[in-house]
Amino acid sequence: QDIPGGLTVDFVQMAKGAGYRKAYAVSDFEDFKRRLPSMLTDEGPLLVELHTGLADKTPMTDRGGQPFHQQVESLRQKLPRAG
Repeated sequence: QDIPGGLTVDFVQMAKGAGYRKAYAVSDFEDFKRRLPSMLTDEGPLLVELHTGLADKTPMTDRGGQPFHQQVESLRQKLPRAG
């Protein structure tokens, strides 16, 4: 998911700098399958930055460019009224 302000953060480097024993980014399923056994057995702390592509499909971004406050109002109108 994007970080407000358009900043980019290298979480892998941050984790390594903070002393994590292992830190890496995974961006495809084959790499995930290859690394999974060690993810489950390596001594931690461990950071895995998982790139799924789902960030482009969040409610904030997958509504045809509709501003978030309009998305919220539209969803509220669809909810049944308490009464």
